[in-house]
Amino acid sequence: SSGINAEYGLLEGSWFTNHIKTLPKVRLERSVHGRGGLIQAKTHAGRLAVGDILVYLDAHCECNDGWLEPLIYPIYLNKTACTTPNIDSIAWQDLNIHAPEIVEVTGGLNWILNMLWSPLSAEEQQRRSRDPFPVTADIRTPTMAGGLFAIDRKWFLEIGMYDEGQSIWGGENID
Repeated sequence: SSGINAEYGLLEGSWFTNHIKTLPKVRLERSVHGRGGLIQAKTHAGRLAVGDILVYLDAHCECNDGWLEPLIYPIYLNKTACTTPNIDSIAWQDLNIHAPEIVEVTGGLNWILNMLWSPLSAEEQQRRSRDPFPVTADIRTPTMAGGLFAIDRKWFLEIGMYDEGQSIWGGENID
């Protein structure tokens, strides 16, 4: 409703829309179909984008200095690469940011298709250790955090982007 949109500053002439207009490389796009959900919004945005690389981050993400370069460099080297950032935690007790205890993880699914993180297998650790830069070597994983990633725009369009028929939270992790 327009009351909800006004409350969150989404109407034309609001503080938010006026601020967006001051940013030279940013534009605000709204779906003509109303609220469709995460997958529909990100797919819509991907089709409208004009840059070479899409970077998707959820609204709750906070970026630190130097976060973008390591995320997009592998895509510069390999247009079919898809990268995800390390995801720090924010402690509810004091709101301090904490790096994950295990950074080298692979995504997986349980029997009800919930996303899980698991330590790398010995084989994957060994494969990565042979890389000239093992700390930043790619990790082969069957799933990833589907809401936080970077990908070549043309490649994402070519592989079909997200399945827009998914409307339930978590589907982006297995798509």
